Amino acid sequence: MSSQEKPRGRARSRRESSLFVIATAGILVLLNVLAASFGLGRFDCTRAGIFSLSEGSKELARNLEDRMEIVAYFSANLPPPHNATERYVRDLLAEYEAASRGNIRARVVSPETDAERRKAEADGVRLVAQRIFDNDSVSVVEGYRGIVLEYLGEKRAIPIVEDTTGLEYRITMAMKELAGKKSKLGFFTTLDDHASRELFGALERSLRTYEVIRVNPEEPLDPALSAVILVGVERALTDAELDNLDQYVTNGGSLGVFGGTISAGFGFQGEVVGSRINELLAPWGVTIEEDLVADAQCEYAAVQTPLGPMPKRYPLRPVLAFDASEREHPVISGLMNAALPFTSSLGIGKAPEGAEITVLGRSSERSYVMTGPRFDLDPGQTFYVQGEMKRRPVLAAIEGPLPSSRGEGERASSASSRVFVSGSSAVAMLPLPEGRQIDEQVIAQHLALVLNAIDWLANERDLVAIRAKDVDEPHLDVPADVLRAQEDIDAAAAENDQAAAIAAAERGRAALEAWDAMKVAYRFGFAIGLPALIGLFGIHRWRRRRAMKASYEG
Repeated sequence: MSSQEKPRGRARSRRESSLFVIATAGILVLLNVLAASFGLGRFDCTRAGIFSLSEGSKELARNLEDRMEIVAYFSANLPPPHNATERYVRDLLAEYEAASRGNIRARVVSPETDAERRKAEADGVRLVAQRIFDNDSVSVVEGYRGIVLEYLGEKRAIPIVEDTTGLEYRITMAMKELAGKKSKLGFFTTLDDHASRELFGALERSLRTYEVIRVNPEEPLDPALSAVILVGVERALTDAELDNLDQYVTNGGSLGVFGGTISAGFGFQGEVVGSRINELLAPWGVTIEEDLVADAQCEYAAVQTPLGPMPKRYPLRPVLAFDASEREHPVISGLMNAALPFTSSLGIGKAPEGAEITVLGRSSERSYVMTGPRFDLDPGQTFYVQGEMKRRPVLAAIEGPLPSSRGEGERASSASSRVFVSGSSAVAMLPLPEGRQIDEQVIAQHLALVLNAIDWLANERDLVAIRAKDVDEPHLDVPADVLRAQEDIDAAAAENDQAAAIAAAERGRAALEAWDAMKVAYRFGFAIGLPALIGLFGIHRWRRRRAMKASYEG
């Protein structure tokens, strides 16, 4: 090859390489634009699918019979992290649009004019103040961050979007409330109206996609009810009530039973109540015992001391840790743990032929039971272990054809029934004194277990799947050494063994330091290691091409 041909060859090679890079970049940009415009080609690699819609949301959007408009109001000057929330909302609404096949029109509005701000507030979006921290100074900026849905002339608003947690669930629930036909849900309690409104008002507020009907089991129950919930039963059920509940279930109905043997939860005294609930449940293989579970794995309660209120572990508010097999059931889907206050243990017997009993939750290995007929519920007392310490069932589900429990044991319905049994009635209670406001998302998180159970009973599996999604960043699993050290600390504290507690704390500190180092390694590995690998691959390709050119020119 002549000396003049070599530069011309190199120039031609550079032009071809440049054209190839430009063409490739253009094709990628075009594909990206087409995918964004038509909702195609998006892949969500997160474990919980937090950046894509669940099938329940997609189906609801697909089946809309008319046009729905969704408007997200986000001010332009929002400080972090709310400015990032706007980006997430834009992407989420684009997913709804793509799934709806043209039935949803979504847009994001930044209210800047007085007219736009009045419109936002008229739609139900609230003006909120956000603090901005700049070096040593703090300033306050007012703005909007809410969502409004309109369908067939009706509107539903999410007044304030605090963060992305549970946002898909809130939007889909609003859509379902606007467009869907509400299922009828029967609700029965023996508490008076005032106590019922105060204790279960938050639960009823969370059941917006149901028509909650106060039922009277003295009369036959409507078979069209999607489920019947029994909670706060603190008197003996009559024969007629038991007969009608039995007939409803054996004919294919769904029944949720929350507690029923112990009156406990508010005040410092509890007692056994003869509700007769086990006359209904026992033939189906589950009973609620007349005891209270005390567990070292528990929540804290504020105890008054000479120095003021101090937190103290309260064994009568156990915290259940669900294992992988338990989380496979829709009721426990998405829940890593849940508090089950003032719960009785469950007796698990043999399931009727063709039916199945699934234990959904157990206390920890460091739990025991307190027996009645009366119970001291004072959190400031010293709790002494009574009897054997072991894991005890506290949540169970029964599914399948169930025989009558009212003297007709040979008669069995061919219809499949669902029964959920919780040893606690307090798990469904969230006191709401008059005039007190609690954010709906806080209520939904507090009552997640109960809402999951109701959705499962009503065969609303899609709602369970939507609620189960957690839009927080995925967490690394906590190492066993850290968990084991914390358990040792709790056990030593319970036995007042200071030396053992100090030693366990040192082990825990070392395990936490190792865990922190591992998290740092992961963080830098993803932030630096992945780009570095891509760069090294590029250098390798470049060196190979250069070597090949040199061999040709030689």
